[in-house]
Amino acid sequence: MEIKEKQQIKKDTRKIQVNIDAGNFISKIISFYKNNIAKIHIVIAIICALLFLVTFFGELFKYKNGEITVNNSRNVFSLLSSIKDNAFYSFVVILAGITPYFYLSAIGIFYSAFIAERFTYRCVVGASLTFTSVVGGIVYCIGSSLCIAIGLYLCYLSSKKRKYYNKLGYTFDDIKASFYDLKKDQAKIDEFNKERKEKMERNEKNNVKIPYIYIIILGFVGFVIETIGALIAVI
Repeated sequence: MEIKEKQQIKKDTRKIQVNIDAGNFISKIISFYKNNIAKIHIVIAIICALLFLVTFFGELFKYKNGEITVNNSRNVFSLLSSIKDNAFYSFVVILAGITPYFYLSAIGIFYSAFIAERFTYRCVVGASLTFTSVVGGIVYCIGSSLCIAIGLYLCYLSSKKRKYYNKLGYTFDDIKASFYDLKKDQAKIDEFNKERKEKMERNEKNNVKIPYIYIIILGFVGFVIETIGALIAVI
């Protein structure tokens, strides 16, 4: 009995440890989001939501006034097709952040207008309600803006990383060092070495680690929120 009790205690201890580790990991992700992504996410979410609403009601007004006619040959998007599109969109918007300096992920903001146009068409043909389309669209914008914010943050880190490696390569400072060596100007060499050390210390701040695990998890969260938004819209 004592052996069984000890084994049970070990199992319970392991379960508690797993729960603690999982809780710590989730708290780290939340902390990472709050410290690095939350502010830009909120700003982009507001922009995307406004763009969605303006496009949605603008398109709806045009349909009702006959400025745009219903194309009977056009397919109404389904939840399955929306999930596929969301997965592709989320992947591309985040992956665009790998390219340093250009912040290409910001282009994803205009995708809200495309989604609004699709949601509007469902309403016009009677496949969805206006209320659920608006609510679903706003929820979708929250998810898509999260992916955009992640892509922009990834670009920020990629840019710092590129700066770090660029300054490690052969630069004008190396030419200056060679020139001072040829002249055998020890005073200049000492001054140069001191300045170079300070530059290297400043450059070390650019040697950032890219938290790919957190980025992948938050990207998946963004995709899930997008899918929930699409599900609400097709009700």
